Amino acid sequence: MLLMGLNRPRKRNAFTLEMPAELSRAYGLLESDDDLRVGVLFAHGEHFTGGLDLADVAPAMTSGKSPFPDEGRNPFRIDGTWRKPLVAAAHGRVITAGIRVAACS
Repeated sequence: MLLMGLNRPRKRNAFTLEMPAELSRAYGLLESDDDLRVGVLFAHGEHFTGGLDLADVAPAMTSGKSPFPDEGRNPFRIDGTWRKPLVAAAHGRVITAGIRVAACS
C-alpha cells in the first residue's frame, strides 16, 4: 500500500505548484512498482484541501506549462488507463481542485 499525504495543514492543504508535481510522482510510483497494489490519498490536519493556493499557482497556470513531471501520472487520470486502485480519504473542507482529485480516486 502506498500512503500519500497532503501535508500543509496550516494552509488547509491548499495546493502549491509543487504539490501536484509530488502527487503526480507518487501516482507514477504506484503504477510502476509491482510491489504496490493500492494507493491511499489522505490529508494531515482538519481539512482535505482548501483548493489551490492561487498566489503560488496562478502565475504558472497562465504559462500553459504542465505541472506534472514526465515520470509521473496526471492526478486527474486523463493520461490513459490506470491498473491499480486509488482511495481518497477526504474529510473537512474539500474545495475546487481537491474535489476533482478526490473524485478521480
